[in-house]
Amino acid sequence: METKNLIKALFSLNEDGYITGYQQEFWDGKEWQTPFDTTDAVEVAPGDIDTIVMGATKLIDGQFVLDTSKQAELEAEANKVIPTPEQQMINALGLQNAQLAAKVTTLTEKLGARADAGLCKTDVRVGLPDRGLCRIWSNHPRRIQANYRQ
Repeated sequence: METKNLIKALFSLNEDGYITGYQQEFWDGKEWQTPFDTTDAVEVAPGDIDTIVMGATKLIDGQFVLDTSKQAELEAEANKVIPTPEQQMINALGLQNAQLAAKVTTLTEKLGARADAGLCKTDVRVGLPDRGLCRIWSNHPRRIQANYRQ
């Protein structure tokens, strides 16, 4: 393979001037090819192209300049954990469960007060968002039962 000290490269830049893509001259086995318009192409060392970090490198005065804070930002975004649909559903159910538990606790306190006053037979129905009707009842001052249906 024939090598060159400098090859032509055409860079795509974002609005902040960071390199987001490039095309480069290549050896096809017979001759050097540039399958792009070379009007805005620049000549760079082939090894320098390997140092480009997409979205974090700029070409300034013919030199590649890496913005390490931008690189860290891009790496953090790329490594961010995105919950799966199943994890999102589990989280939503956990939240609904916590909301239901809070309402049951409030009603339990009310039922306990009634039971202490001698009103042991209590039946309360509460509409809960996304869970339907919740029925909480007590036939005994120390035992409270609950169920819900859509």
